[in-house]
Amino acid sequence: MFLMANIFVAILALGLSVFITNKMIDVIDSIGRKFSRSPDIAKLKEQRDLKQLLGALHHHNAATRRQAVEALGNLGDRQATTALAVAYTDDDSSVRLAAQEALTKLGASPIETLVTSFEQKDVDVRLRLAAATALGKLDDPRAIDALTVALADNNIDVRHRATMVLASLKDPRVVDALSVALTDKEWIVAVTAATELAKFGERAVEPLITALKHTEGAVRLAAVQSLGNIGDVRAVDALTAALKDDDNDVRQEAKAALKHLGV
Repeated sequence: MFLMANIFVAILALGLSVFITNKMIDVIDSIGRKFSRSPDIAKLKEQRDLKQLLGALHHHNAATRRQAVEALGNLGDRQATTALAVAYTDDDSSVRLAAQEALTKLGASPIETLVTSFEQKDVDVRLRLAAATALGKLDDPRAIDALTVALADNNIDVRHRATMVLASLKDPRVVDALSVALTDKEWIVAVTAATELAKFGERAVEPLITALKHTEGAVRLAAVQSLGNIGDVRAVDALTAALKDDDNDVRQEAKAALKHLGV
């Protein structure tokens, strides 16, 4: 298990992000890819087939996605409303416009719908994943708070997605949010947070020092590597203490980090 953790840290160091679990499959995307031809949106609308309409939102054809948005706008379902808010961030302007018009008719705000999607217990995990991604595309300060809430989600995929999206934002509050992710019970989330915090420089030093006390060696390893990359002298004492860590990889990385700091 720890070997897998080390491999994951190395992959992240190369700038790649992956899900290393058997369940890390975005079902909505897979449904969309299964459409070899454009689905019969009118039929799906008549059948009120929410699952297939959600899949159609990821169809390669923008016209199909727009039709799916229009159909979802007539369902009046809470999950359909969340899907419309996600579609509001679609790459195609006609899809975004259709989503905006549908949300307006429903009296719903895109950002507010996405923000509350993590607070509603009946919102499907696929939509919570999509909502986290969508929030990263919106220039709204409320996205940070919503994604922070997502860090407490009961689904590891959602927590990991929220961590990655937070790391892509420029808001200085992201450091506090990622500090929360550092305490996640699943090592993959905490390691991701520790690795991504390196890009925030000196602002991330204190939470990374705290992470050196994490129970998972993989998290401590990632924290040591990030502190070494940041190169802030405030980490010297903590890195020196890490030379006595129970894990050999952590000790070796701490030694390298201290050398980098000229100690």
